[in-house]
Amino acid sequence: MTLKPPIYMLSISCLKIRTKLRMMSLVSFLSVLVLGFISNYFFQTSKVLGIMINAERVHNNTFQEGVEEFYKYQSSGEARLLDSAVVMINSANQMAYHFAIIDQLLRLPREKWTDILYESYKEAYAYDRNNAVLRGEQIGLFVAVK
Repeated sequence: MTLKPPIYMLSISCLKIRTKLRMMSLVSFLSVLVLGFISNYFFQTSKVLGIMINAERVHNNTFQEGVEEFYKYQSSGEARLLDSAVVMINSANQMAYHFAIIDQLLRLPREKWTDILYESYKEAYAYDRNNAVLRGEQIGLFVAVK
């Protein structure tokens, strides 16, 4: 009586051709599946980077418009220009503040931080709440990996 080695001890060369082909197909399928998940992650990450660049542009433009309104107020003395400048600069400061504390915001419930991010960066998110959720989740991944 000969003892057969356990199934996990068999070498691939001992297997039948059909079994080898099935194993190769399974490995190929799993590789494509893993590559799909990885490419989806990188696609979402690149989308978030685009959103962040857009948010930075919106912040700079808002701040610059506020400064321009302030200079117009200094030269003309119209109170409405000062009010407009204060509103724009406060808006830009609020954007910068929320970006600075984003890791703390992500500790809040999802609806709360989504509302805060969306209200701060509506224009940067192209008025789409899903972009606020995507950005928060991806930055949460960045923070977790850090």
